[in-house]
Amino acid sequence: MIAHNPAFYAVELKASGKVIGKLYLKNQDFFDSYELGYTFNRNYWGKGYASESAKALMQYAFTELSARRIIAEADIRNTRFCRLLEKLGFRREGVFIQSAAF
Repeated sequence: MIAHNPAFYAVELKASGKVIGKLYLKNQDFFDSYELGYTFNRNYWGKGYASESAKALMQYAFTELSARRIIAEADIRNTRFCRLLEKLGFRREGVFIQSAAF
C-alpha cells in the first residue's frame, strides 16, 4: 500500500491483506528521536495487533534507522494505550497539565 506520508505504515492482516490500522513513526529532528503512534479499527482492538506491529516497527527504527530514542505522547485517560506503551518498554516521564486541544 502506498502512503502519501512516509511517517505512516499500514497494518494488514497477513492472510487477506486487509488494512486494519496504521502506525506512525516520525523523526523528531533532535538527537535521533522518533515519535510512535497508532490507530486501529475498533474490531481489532485487544487482539495483539498493536503490540506486535509497534514492537516490529520499533525494532526497525533502532536497527535500520539508527534511532536513539522513541517517544510517545498519550492521554493518561487512555489506559489501554498507556499499558501497551509500558509493555513495549516505555516509561512515563511526565504529564502535561495543559496541552493541545482538538
